Amino acid sequence: MVLKMMIYINYLFTIVGIGMIIVSLFLIIADKIKGENIYYDLCSKEQDIRKAIDEANEMISELIFTSETVVNEIENHIRNGVNVKLANDIDNYVDMKRKEGKNIMVEEEIEQESVEINDENRDAKVESILSMYNSKMSIEEIAKKLQMGKGEVALILSLNRGIKSNEGI
Repeated sequence: MVLKMMIYINYLFTIVGIGMIIVSLFLIIADKIKGENIYYDLCSKEQDIRKAIDEANEMISELIFTSETVVNEIENHIRNGVNVKLANDIDNYVDMKRKEGKNIMVEEEIEQESVEINDENRDAKVESILSMYNSKMSIEEIAKKLQMGKGEVALILSLNRGIKSNEGI
């Protein structure tokens, strides 16, 4: 009887041991699957971070473009203010000369000279932009070199392309 009990106990321990081995195999497999999911999660997180970085870079580019546009508008406003002040000074000078009885054509001459100077400056700027662009410089490089906004350079280039395509009209 003791011998039979020993055999049953032996069988019981064997069954318990095999059960523990099977449970541990399942736990090992589950751990391995979980580890692969962690790797997948890391890859998806990396993609999310890259996407966020790209969006941030795009926003930065938009902000730079907007700030350049605002700076250009302010510069134009300041230039226009200086031109208005200069025109007022010229008007005052002409009025003073007229009061003195001198009839001069100073106003027309000065206006023609200022228009010619502005046209020459613009033409020189446009020509330099076109030559740089034709020598394979990017819009950003041209803008930095001429200390202009990228939008202004792009506008001049697009207007020039439009003029060339409509020259036959």
